[in-house]
Amino acid sequence: MILTLLDDLARVAAGTKAEQYALPTPCDGFDVRRLRQHLTGGLTYFEAAFADPGAEERGADPHAYSGPDQLEAVLPRLSATLRPALAAGVEKTIVNVLTERQRAVLVSLYWTDRSVAETAVSLGIREATVRSHSYCALRTVRRMLSRIDPG
Repeated sequence: MILTLLDDLARVAAGTKAEQYALPTPCDGFDVRRLRQHLTGGLTYFEAAFADPGAEERGADPHAYSGPDQLEAVLPRLSATLRPALAAGVEKTIVNVLTERQRAVLVSLYWTDRSVAETAVSLGIREATVRSHSYCALRTVRRMLSRIDPG
């Protein structure tokens, strides 16, 4: 589904003409040019985060991109990065190798945006245990991703 979406987006991007750049879009405050820049930035961030899961921890910001519209260049790169991982079923594999507690910790910390202390209380475990499960789970995910694309 993700690859189909990227392929469809690539077709739309390729069909966009320069004279359409000033036209409005359904996205409030975005003309076609600004939407293409926004997509370029978001997809570039996603590509970097997929290749380096710790990028966000080091200050990468998906909303900070203000560079040129390079959508036609980004889409094939991202598709090439994701295709082998999706073909290998990495999303299912990662979920299956983490323990139930590791998954719960990651969901609490990163999906619901709880602090370590809040996660510990909600799961009924010590803060040190939260940190340990988080560290081990992220290390496992990074190792699995590096096997897919060791570059």
